[in-house]
Amino acid sequence: KAGSVTQVGFLHTQSDTPNQDNGVIFEKPNKSNPALSYILACVFDGHGDFGHDASKLAGDQVRGVVEKTLDENPEADLTDTLKAATKALNDEMEKQSYANSAGCTGTMVLLRGRTVVCANVGDSTCIVVSKNQKKFSIRYRTVDHRLDDDKERERIEAAGGIIYENYVVDKVEQNKGLMVTRTFGDCDMRQNGVTDQPDYMSLDLTDDDKAIVIASDGLWDAEGYGFSKCLFTTAKNIKKSPGAIAQELLNSVLHDGPSDDCTVVVLTLHDSPPDHHRASFRRPRFRLRAACDAATVLATRPRRSRASSAA
Repeated sequence: KAGSVTQVGFLHTQSDTPNQDNGVIFEKPNKSNPALSYILACVFDGHGDFGHDASKLAGDQVRGVVEKTLDENPEADLTDTLKAATKALNDEMEKQSYANSAGCTGTMVLLRGRTVVCANVGDSTCIVVSKNQKKFSIRYRTVDHRLDDDKERERIEAAGGIIYENYVVDKVEQNKGLMVTRTFGDCDMRQNGVTDQPDYMSLDLTDDDKAIVIASDGLWDAEGYGFSKCLFTTAKNIKKSPGAIAQELLNSVLHDGPSDDCTVVVLTLHDSPPDHHRASFRRPRFRLRAACDAATVLATRPRRSRASSAA
C-alpha cells in the first residue's frame, strides 16, 4: 500500500511560488496474475523559475513509459523499465525551452512482488526500513548527489566543473550554480559536469522489510532532522496506514513549517489500515517568523541560486 502528503515551504508561500514538488503513486493490479501487480512511487523536486513544470513533466513521462512497458510485457525487467523511462524523460526534457535554467531531482521506486528497483538523481532520498526481532533499522538508502559525496565531487572536478563552497558553478554565468550534481533538466549545466544519469539499485525484499520512505529534501534538510529521526517516527507509526505515516513524518518538521517544499511518499510492506491521506496537498498553516533572516534562508539549501561571490 502507498500514501503521500505534500506541503509548500514557507519561502515559496511568501513569494506566492507554486509547490515545485511532485509526488507520484501509480498502482497497477494484475487480476490474472497478482504476482505481476506493481506500484510505482516517485518524488520529483523542481528548482528554477519553471521547476514546477519540470517536476510535472518528469512524473508524467516516467509514469507513462513504465505503464506502457509493463502493459506490453508484465514480466519486463524492472531496472530496464526504469532506464527506459528516465531516457525518455531526458529526451523530452531537452526539448523544453525552460530546461536550460530549470530542472528537478527525481527518486523513483518500482515494486513488483518481492523485487524493488530504485533510480535516483539528486537529493530526494529513499530509505528501506526493516525490523529484525524488535529492532528497527535502515537497511538501504540512496546516496544523495551533492558535493559532500566524495565520488560526486571527484566526478565534477574531472569534468572541469567549477566548485564554489557547496555549489557547482556555471562556467559561463558564474553568478548561478547548483547544489545537486545530477538533475533532470538544467541542460546548461551539462558542460559543468552536472549529469542527468541516475544511479540504479535492485533489492530483494524480505519479511523483515516493513516500509519504504521517499521524500524531497524539504524533509531531510530540516534543521535538527536526520535519518535516525525518520526511522524513529516511521517505527513508532508503522501500524498506521502509509498516508498516516507520511503525515507523521511531515508533522515532525512542522514546528515552524518546512522552509522548502516537502513531499513524503510511503509504501508499507505489510497489512495496514485503509489510507485516507493520499495526495493531501495543503497550504501551510503558519506565519513567517520575524526572525527569518539571512541565516534562515541559507538553511533552506536551495538547489539553484545566485552566487555572485563566486564570480
